[in-house]
Amino acid sequence: MFENFFGNRHAQIALEGMIERERIPQTMLFAGLEGLGKATLARRFAARLLDSPEKIEHDDLSLPENSSAIAAREKLPPDKRNDDPLVFASHPIF
Repeated sequence: MFENFFGNRHAQIALEGMIERERIPQTMLFAGLEGLGKATLARRFAARLLDSPEKIEHDDLSLPENSSAIAAREKLPPDKRNDDPLVFASHPIF
């Protein structure tokens, strides 16, 4: 499972199965109420796929030590936001 992630057990099992079977859909939608961990789970899933779990902790919104880094990244121009696929940012066209 996804280390240090609690909740969304059914989603975790489904994502874990995709990784094990090496069958990842090209599009996935993480939907639900705010604060359920959708973004965190999506980033951790991406980190597993990219084999870079250390990157995800820099973007974990639940960690207070990351709040200033996240705020600084939100101020970056769109072209800089795209330099790293795991950087917390909005889509460049918004």
